[in-house]
Order: sequence, then C-alpha cells, then structure tokens
Amino acid sequence: MLQEDQTYFIRTVTFHWLGVVIDADEEWVRLRDASWVADSGRYADALKDPKVLRELEPAPSIVLVSRAAIVDAVPVNYEPPRDQR
Repeated sequence: MLQEDQTYFIRTVTFHWLGVVIDADEEWVRLRDASWVADSGRYADALKDPKVLRELEPAPSIVLVSRAAIVDAVPVNYEPPRDQR
C-alpha cells in the first residue's frame, strides 16, 4: 500500500515518476512535487540519491498516475528535486 506524504520512485509501463503521494484509490495515485524522469541513470543509485537523475521534467501541478500502468513503486528517503535537467 502506498503511504501518504511519502516520496516514491514509480516505474510505469511507459514513464518513470518521482513525487510525494497525496492519496490513492483503486484507479489513480495522486502526486505532488512530481517529475517525469526521462533518464534515471543506474536504478539502484537513483533510489538512494536524486543527484544521479540525468533527465528530470518537473510537472507544474498535481500528477495523476494510473494504477493499472504501475510496474513498481519504491519509497525513497529524499525530497523530490524540482529542478529541470
């Protein structure tokens, strides 16, 4: 179960998202401070340190991610970066 106010690195069938979970239901996960991750670098490193994320596109508002598209979601112990890279 996804925890509210926790930052997650979410891999979907087409994109990767990094953001803080606001809430989730059966169909959607709603994120704040979210960014689309185009290039995460080494996956294990990205889960430990946001500085290794090579390409990052911050969303200007709340993001809805379809639960049906989620492959996995890993909690990370850092605040999501908001700088475009």
